[in-house]
Amino acid sequence: MTPYLIQQSRSRHQGKVIKESHDRALALPYTENWPRRTILESVVMASKEKIEKYEHFLNNVLREDLRIVVEEREKLYEDIAAHSQLRQTITCITEAPGCTDEGLRTQVDLGSNFYVQAHVQDTSRIYVNVGLGFFVELTLQEALGFIDKKLNILNARLEESTQKSAKIKGQIKFVYEALRELQGYQESNSSQP
Repeated sequence: MTPYLIQQSRSRHQGKVIKESHDRALALPYTENWPRRTILESVVMASKEKIEKYEHFLNNVLREDLRIVVEEREKLYEDIAAHSQLRQTITCITEAPGCTDEGLRTQVDLGSNFYVQAHVQDTSRIYVNVGLGFFVELTLQEALGFIDKKLNILNARLEESTQKSAKIKGQIKFVYEALRELQGYQESNSSQP
């Protein structure tokens, strides 16, 4: 039916004409009016575009997010190791006999593995880095309490980071599977005559 006939017959058979024109509109891509590309070629082109988008998302978004999360986790591991070492040092100072009366002889690392002899006369208080470059003078027991709280916070952040990393790795696997399916679909469609 031409558009003119559809307009004339609309008043008499409203429901039937609309259904026929709708069916015709849906059938247009399968008729001779279809552009030069065939349906199969358009599907292959669409899947190539999807593959490129997925690859871009995988390489530029997910992998970058994973790299950032892994770096954060490494920094958390370093902070946990430093606080654990400080707790061990404080425990050794408190358990060593005569440390509080005579003071403490030790070697201090100046950097690049250069050590100098040092003598600490009062070992009852130490300075602890609490973050953002601030140091607080604490007794040994206060420092142990602070370190325990800080280690709990760092371990919770480490667990969060581990979960975030696992989530991103799962997303990467999902995108890999989608890419594999799209590439398999594209290869099977291109092999058909």
